[in-house]
Amino acid sequence: MKNFFIAIIPARAGSKEIKNKNMIEVNNRPMIHWTISEALNSKHLKKIIVTTNCTRVINYLKKFKKFNKIIVLKRPDYLARDNTQMLSVVKHVVKNLSEIKEKNFLGTVLLQPTSPLRKKADINKACELFIKIKPDSLVSVTKVKHIFNPESLYFKKGDKIHKSFKLKNKLIKQKKPVYFSPNGAAIYITSRKNIKKFIIGGKNIAGYEMPYLNSIDVDNKDDLKLVNLLF
Repeated sequence: MKNFFIAIIPARAGSKEIKNKNMIEVNNRPMIHWTISEALNSKHLKKIIVTTNCTRVINYLKKFKKFNKIIVLKRPDYLARDNTQMLSVVKHVVKNLSEIKEKNFLGTVLLQPTSPLRKKADINKACELFIKIKPDSLVSVTKVKHIFNPESLYFKKGDKIHKSFKLKNKLIKQKKPVYFSPNGAAIYITSRKNIKKFIIGGKNIAGYEMPYLNSIDVDNKDDLKLVNLLF
Protein backbone atom coordinates (compact mmCIF):
# COMPACT_ATOMS: atom_id res chain seq x y z
CA MET A 1 0.00 0.00 0.00
CA LYS A 2 1.64 3.21 -1.20
CA ASN A 3 -0.09 5.99 0.77
CA PHE A 4 -2.40 4.89 3.53
CA PHE A 5 -4.59 5.95 6.44
CA ILE A 6 -5.31 4.32 9.79
CA ALA A 7 -8.96 4.09 10.82
CA ILE A 8 -9.99 4.76 14.41
CA ILE A 9 -13.37 3.43 15.52
CA PRO A 10 -14.39 4.51 19.04
CA ALA A 11 -16.83 2.12 20.72
CA ARG A 12 -17.06 2.62 24.44
CA ALA A 13 -19.56 0.82 26.64
CA GLY A 14 -22.46 2.80 28.03
CA SER A 15 -24.83 5.30 26.45
CA LYS A 16 -27.76 7.29 27.78
CA GLU A 17 -30.41 7.64 25.07
CA ILE A 18 -30.01 4.10 23.70
CA LYS A 19 -28.50 1.54 26.05
CA ASN A 20 -25.45 -0.31 24.66
CA LYS A 21 -25.90 1.63 21.41
CA ASN A 22 -22.89 0.22 19.58
CA MET A 23 -24.25 -3.31 19.98
CA ILE A 24 -27.93 -2.55 19.38
CA GLU A 25 -29.36 -4.47 16.43
CA VAL A 26 -29.56 -2.69 13.10
CA ASN A 27 -30.72 -4.83 10.18
CA ASN A 28 -30.18 -7.96 12.29
CA ARG A 29 -26.55 -7.14 13.12
CA PRO A 30 -24.96 -5.09 15.93
CA MET A 31 -24.71 -1.48 14.79
CA ILE A 32 -20.90 -1.50 14.96
CA HIS A 33 -20.87 -4.32 12.39
CA TRP A 34 -21.68 -1.98 9.50
CA THR A 35 -18.85 0.47 10.19
CA ILE A 36 -16.32 -2.35 10.68
CA SER A 37 -17.48 -4.14 7.54
CA GLU A 38 -17.24 -1.07 5.28
CA ALA A 39 -13.88 -0.03 6.78
CA LEU A 40 -12.41 -3.50 6.18
CA ASN A 41 -13.32 -3.20 2.50
CA SER A 42 -11.91 0.30 2.02
CA LYS A 43 -8.83 0.32 -0.19
CA HIS A 44 -7.15 3.22 1.65
CA LEU A 45 -7.17 1.88 5.21
CA LYS A 46 -4.14 -0.18 6.17
CA LYS A 47 -5.32 -0.92 9.68
CA ILE A 48 -8.46 -0.48 11.76
CA ILE A 49 -8.08 0.34 15.44
CA VAL A 50 -11.12 -0.15 17.65
CA THR A 51 -10.74 1.71 20.93
CA THR A 52 -13.16 0.24 23.44
CA ASN A 53 -13.82 -0.78 27.02
CA CYS A 54 -16.73 -3.03 26.01
CA THR A 55 -16.26 -6.80 26.29
CA ARG A 56 -19.25 -7.47 24.00
CA VAL A 57 -17.66 -5.39 21.23
CA ILE A 58 -14.30 -7.15 21.62
CA ASN A 59 -15.90 -10.61 21.43
CA TYR A 60 -17.96 -9.66 18.39
CA LEU A 61 -14.93 -8.37 16.45
CA LYS A 62 -13.42 -11.86 16.51
CA LYS A 63 -16.16 -13.03 14.14
CA PHE A 64 -14.81 -11.03 11.20
CA LYS A 65 -12.83 -12.98 8.59
CA LYS A 66 -10.36 -10.12 8.25
CA PHE A 67 -9.85 -9.89 12.02
CA ASN A 68 -6.08 -9.72 11.45
CA LYS A 69 -6.61 -6.21 10.02
CA ILE A 70 -8.35 -5.10 13.24
CA ILE A 71 -6.42 -3.94 16.30
CA VAL A 72 -8.35 -3.84 19.57
CA LEU A 73 -7.06 -1.18 21.93
CA LYS A 74 -8.40 -1.47 25.46
CA ARG A 75 -9.54 1.97 26.51
CA PRO A 76 -8.81 2.98 30.12
CA ASP A 77 -11.76 3.98 32.31
CA TYR A 78 -10.75 7.64 32.46
CA LEU A 79 -11.22 7.81 28.66
CA ALA A 80 -14.62 6.10 28.70
CA ARG A 81 -16.70 8.68 30.54
CA ASP A 82 -19.67 10.64 29.21
CA ASN A 83 -17.65 13.86 29.16
CA THR A 84 -14.48 12.39 27.63
CA GLN A 85 -13.33 14.43 24.64
CA MET A 86 -12.75 12.47 21.44
CA LEU A 87 -9.38 14.17 20.91
CA SER A 88 -8.13 12.58 24.14
CA VAL A 89 -9.25 9.18 22.84
CA VAL A 90 -7.46 9.76 19.52
CA LYS A 91 -4.26 10.83 21.31
CA HIS A 92 -4.34 7.60 23.30
CA VAL A 93 -4.60 5.63 20.05
CA VAL A 94 -1.83 7.60 18.32
CA LYS A 95 0.49 7.04 21.26
CA ASN A 96 0.24 3.32 20.52
CA LEU A 97 0.50 3.71 16.74
CA SER A 98 3.75 2.40 15.23
CA GLU A 99 2.83 3.58 11.71
CA ILE A 100 3.05 7.23 12.74
CA LYS A 101 6.74 7.20 11.75
CA GLU A 102 6.16 5.67 8.32
CA LYS A 103 6.64 8.00 5.36
CA ASN A 104 3.47 6.88 3.56
CA PHE A 105 1.18 7.32 6.56
CA LEU A 106 -1.11 10.25 5.68
CA GLY A 107 -3.33 10.49 8.76
CA THR A 108 -6.21 9.06 10.75
CA VAL A 109 -9.79 8.44 9.66
CA LEU A 110 -12.25 8.61 12.56
CA LEU A 111 -15.38 6.52 11.90
CA GLN A 112 -18.14 6.51 14.51
CA PRO A 113 -20.28 3.32 14.69
CA THR A 114 -23.39 5.52 14.95
CA SER A 115 -23.31 6.10 11.17
CA PRO A 116 -24.24 2.58 10.00
CA LEU A 117 -25.33 3.66 6.49
CA ARG A 118 -21.91 5.07 5.55
CA LYS A 119 -20.47 3.03 2.66
CA LYS A 120 -16.92 2.02 1.74
CA ALA A 121 -17.32 4.26 -1.33
CA ASP A 122 -17.80 7.23 1.00
CA ILE A 123 -14.65 6.35 2.92
CA ASN A 124 -12.66 5.87 -0.30
CA LYS A 125 -13.87 9.11 -1.90
CA ALA A 126 -13.16 11.10 1.27
CA CYS A 127 -9.62 9.68 1.42
CA GLU A 128 -9.08 10.44 -2.26
CA LEU A 129 -10.27 14.02 -1.83
CA PHE A 130 -7.88 14.37 1.10
CA ILE A 131 -4.98 13.02 -0.97
CA LYS A 132 -5.85 15.36 -3.85
CA ILE A 133 -6.06 18.68 -1.97
CA LYS A 134 -3.90 17.91 1.10
CA PRO A 135 -5.94 19.81 3.74
CA ASP A 136 -5.24 19.99 7.47
CA SER A 137 -8.43 18.04 8.09
CA LEU A 138 -11.61 16.84 6.40
CA VAL A 139 -15.19 16.40 7.60
CA SER A 140 -18.07 14.66 5.86
CA VAL A 141 -21.07 16.92 5.30
CA THR A 142 -24.55 16.77 3.82
CA LYS A 143 -26.56 19.48 2.12
CA VAL A 144 -29.02 21.26 4.41
CA LYS A 145 -32.60 21.31 3.14
CA HIS A 146 -33.66 24.83 2.26
CA ILE A 147 -36.41 24.84 4.92
CA PHE A 148 -33.68 24.43 7.56
CA ASN A 149 -31.54 27.32 6.27
CA PRO A 150 -30.94 30.07 8.86
CA GLU A 151 -33.08 32.41 6.75
CA SER A 152 -36.05 30.03 7.13
CA LEU A 153 -35.83 29.33 10.86
CA TYR A 154 -38.04 30.53 13.71
CA PHE A 155 -37.50 30.65 17.44
CA LYS A 156 -40.19 30.18 20.06
CA LYS A 157 -40.96 32.65 22.84
CA GLY A 158 -43.88 31.66 24.98
CA ASP A 159 -46.60 30.45 22.62
CA LYS A 160 -45.44 32.62 19.74
CA ILE A 161 -42.79 32.03 17.11
CA HIS A 162 -40.60 34.68 15.56
CA LYS A 163 -38.35 34.74 12.50
CA SER A 164 -34.69 34.29 13.38
CA PHE A 165 -33.62 36.58 10.56
CA LYS A 166 -35.35 39.77 9.44
CA LEU A 167 -34.96 39.92 5.68
CA LYS A 168 -36.05 42.80 3.47
CA ASN A 169 -37.03 40.42 0.70
CA LYS A 170 -38.53 36.98 1.13
CA LEU A 171 -36.19 34.48 -0.48
CA ILE A 172 -37.63 31.89 -2.83
CA LYS A 173 -36.18 28.39 -2.69
CA GLN A 174 -34.05 28.79 -5.81
CA LYS A 175 -32.35 31.96 -4.49
CA LYS A 176 -31.58 30.78 -0.98
CA PRO A 177 -27.90 30.23 -0.09
CA VAL A 178 -26.82 26.59 0.00
CA TYR A 179 -25.58 25.40 3.40
CA PHE A 180 -23.86 22.19 4.47
CA SER A 181 -23.89 20.52 7.85
CA PRO A 182 -21.53 17.96 9.41
CA ASN A 183 -23.44 14.68 9.12
CA GLY A 184 -23.16 13.42 12.66
CA ALA A 185 -19.88 11.58 12.93
CA ALA A 186 -19.57 9.73 9.63
CA ILE A 187 -16.01 10.63 8.52
CA TYR A 188 -13.31 12.79 10.08
CA ILE A 189 -9.82 12.76 8.56
CA THR A 190 -6.87 14.47 10.23
CA SER A 191 -3.44 14.85 8.66
CA ARG A 192 -0.50 13.13 10.35
CA LYS A 193 1.05 16.45 11.43
CA ASN A 194 -2.14 17.49 13.22
CA ILE A 195 -3.44 14.29 14.82
CA LYS A 196 -2.33 15.41 18.28
CA LYS A 197 -3.77 18.92 17.88
CA PHE A 198 -7.36 18.46 16.75
CA ILE A 199 -9.85 16.19 15.00
CA ILE A 200 -11.25 18.91 12.73
CA GLY A 201 -9.33 22.16 12.49
CA GLY A 202 -6.53 24.09 10.84
CA LYS A 203 -6.60 26.79 8.20
CA ASN A 204 -7.53 24.39 5.42
CA ILE A 205 -10.59 22.23 6.16
CA ALA A 206 -12.05 20.11 3.37
CA GLY A 207 -15.66 18.98 3.16
CA TYR A 208 -16.67 15.70 1.57
CA GLU A 209 -20.34 15.81 0.60
CA MET A 210 -22.18 12.59 1.39
CA PRO A 211 -25.67 11.59 0.25
CA TYR A 212 -28.30 12.29 2.88
CA LEU A 213 -29.42 8.65 3.01
CA ASN A 214 -25.87 7.57 3.90
CA SER A 215 -25.56 10.24 6.56
CA ILE A 216 -28.06 9.28 9.27
CA ASP A 217 -26.42 9.48 12.70
CA VAL A 218 -28.14 7.31 15.31
CA ASP A 219 -28.59 9.60 18.27
CA ASN A 220 -32.03 8.51 19.52
CA LYS A 221 -34.73 5.86 19.05
CA ASP A 222 -36.31 7.67 16.10
CA ASP A 223 -32.96 7.61 14.28
CA LEU A 224 -32.73 3.90 15.01
CA LYS A 225 -36.15 3.28 13.46
CA LEU A 226 -35.15 5.31 10.41
CA VAL A 227 -31.91 3.42 9.69
CA ASN A 228 -33.70 0.10 10.03
CA LEU A 229 -36.29 1.26 7.51
CA LEU A 230 -33.56 2.46 5.12
CA PHE A 231 -31.75 -0.88 5.35
